[in-house]
Amino acid sequence: MELRGRDKGWREGADDGGGGGDEEENGGEDEEENGGGDEQENCGGDGDDPQQHPIMLSTIASSPRPLTKEDEEKARKTKMASIIEKYKDRVSTLPKHTSWINHPLYKYEGFWFHQGFWFHYEASFSVEIVMAMQDEFVAKPTNVFLASYPKSGTTWPKALTFAIANRTMFKGSSPTHPILLTTNPHYCVPFIETEAFITNLFNNNNNGDLLATHLPYSLLPKSIISSDCRIVYICRYPKDVFISFWHFANKLLKYYISPEMKLEHAFELFSKGVTPNGSCWDHVIGYYKASIERPNKVLFLNYEKMKNDPKSEVRKLATFIGHPLQEGEDGDGEMEEIINLCSFKKLREVNKANKEGHKAIPNDAYFRKGEIGDSVNYLTPKMIEVLDKITVSTLPKHKSWIKHPLYKYEGFWFHQGFWFHSEASFTVEVAMALQDKFVAQPTNVFLASYPKSGTTWLKALAFAIVNRTMFKGSNPQHPLLTTNPHYCVPFIDTEAFLTNPSNTNDLLATHLPYTILPKSVITSDCRIVYICRNPKDVFISFWHFVNEILRDDLSPEMNLEDAFELFSKGVTSNGSCWDHVVGYRKASIERPDKVLFLNYEKMKEDPKSEVKKLASFIGHPFKEGEEGDGEMEEIIKLCSFKKLREVNKANKDGHKVIPNDVYFRKGEVGDAVNYLTTEMIEILDKITLEKYNGLDIAF
Repeated sequence: MELRGRDKGWREGADDGGGGGDEEENGGEDEEENGGGDEQENCGGDGDDPQQHPIMLSTIASSPRPLTKEDEEKARKTKMASIIEKYKDRVSTLPKHTSWINHPLYKYEGFWFHQGFWFHYEASFSVEIVMAMQDEFVAKPTNVFLASYPKSGTTWPKALTFAIANRTMFKGSSPTHPILLTTNPHYCVPFIETEAFITNLFNNNNNGDLLATHLPYSLLPKSIISSDCRIVYICRYPKDVFISFWHFANKLLKYYISPEMKLEHAFELFSKGVTPNGSCWDHVIGYYKASIERPNKVLFLNYEKMKNDPKSEVRKLATFIGHPLQEGEDGDGEMEEIINLCSFKKLREVNKANKEGHKAIPNDAYFRKGEIGDSVNYLTPKMIEVLDKITVSTLPKHKSWIKHPLYKYEGFWFHQGFWFHSEASFTVEVAMALQDKFVAQPTNVFLASYPKSGTTWLKALAFAIVNRTMFKGSNPQHPLLTTNPHYCVPFIDTEAFLTNPSNTNDLLATHLPYTILPKSVITSDCRIVYICRNPKDVFISFWHFVNEILRDDLSPEMNLEDAFELFSKGVTSNGSCWDHVVGYRKASIERPDKVLFLNYEKMKEDPKSEVKKLASFIGHPFKEGEEGDGEMEEIIKLCSFKKLREVNKANKDGHKVIPNDVYFRKGEVGDAVNYLTTEMIEILDKITLEKYNGLDIAF
């Protein structure tokens, strides 16, 4: 195999790198030809603020004095031999374990690595290199490090970040983009912990400011932690990481004409954290904690959020690395061009055409599917249960409004375990299970909401509209006159639904945030109706509701001040009220035929217009004459707060362990002012203005 030195320059590298991309499948375990070359001017600056020192990446020009292959090989072997010799005594004392492939792993500072330079000089993530990097690497204040666990989407943020930082030089729409349409992103953004990087004698001045690493946070060179450089980390569902890693490892084994690894064996090692770069969960936790402690230093991204809302995440990424999208760029299509250029489909096609990969295996090996939730096609139910249990045990934890703690999953807080009631257990395990298993039908209509935002009213209205030919609003036998609307329109995110998912009609409900919805809900032809409410009224209603639960459990009630502190920080079941609303609002703007966004206050003020809008959206519009015949009036009256409250007073045996009438307190607009202090109102109003800015949400 011909080895190419980084000093031979960009032009030669472009000939056999693939236009890397969207990654999903990330640059896995092996990586990098560093994108060497002459460094562009970069504007320095001190401090953690991304605006202080925007980076300019290397254009990667050819070296004026290319080395011969013989010179390169000699220098490489000399450097590698010296590194192995230097660290051999330390390595010999490390714990050792069988690996996914035929080279053992060594445990160093809590994480597993291969030993020696057995694979390829641009992909040798070995324990000796980790030690050498810790001893010698010096980060520049202008560096940005793209960090990830292998197979977590590494190639995608590499492509995005490179395109963002160089967008004034290379338009994303250019059919002849000189880099990302001809070259794998791993060339553009080199990994630092590879033989290729280290044999360049740590000459960080010859690299662009943009670099990458698979190193755990606790093993990063000290200069990265202490300098003003920045870190962008991307995480992904551990189940999808595992399956992607397994496929990738088998491609390596196939390349070396070795037997493939069985899924069961790989699963055993992965679940124990015995993989290159160690435990996936511990890796993520290290960077997550750092992002909480130093948000200006570490940006924590989620692969699934990037897939579901690429515009918001790309904007966040651009700002953090010091290249914010300027006013008008969205309108000019600049962001769309970058997202399209770096899409999985686009970059996968580029790398199919460019078969000779820089990792000693074809470039297209880095682009398998990139789908969310693909792991369910391979894992057994028991495997899923094991991985989910590990994931939950590693999630950030916080005290709750009640005695059961909350766990943070994909940016939102959930309870854990089935501690309450089968029809009201909105838990993190249920959210995970739905993401894995739930399949939406094109005829489904999902009524989505943040808790205490008018959910019951919306359920009653939708049910009455859909069934009005069967049950007239004035019919004394109407189900809504005997049954709580939560029975008529079941929540999918409950234990009861999981254990009997077939017992449903097309109308379903959820409190899940938009970004955590099962993939099939997002991609199918089903529709979503979302209702929002003034956060102040949501808070007071939530507080009263929780205290009803506490009273029923014979527990002390929660005082208003403690509840306010948690709510204003977003530490409630289903997470931040504001972030929940924003997710659905943005979806309704981008896909108005998919998501209908309703406002509780508008529905109270003008129920006829809103009910008419709702009926049309869910495919049951009022026909000519129905409004005049009083059909709409009957439905509105049937579903009125007063009517439903009276019905549910008579039906005390609620399906949530507490009386049905707890779901009907006042329903008034603006009732919160009777409880909140002036300071509380100011705080909530400030958060609301900041979060809803530009989204046309008014109360």
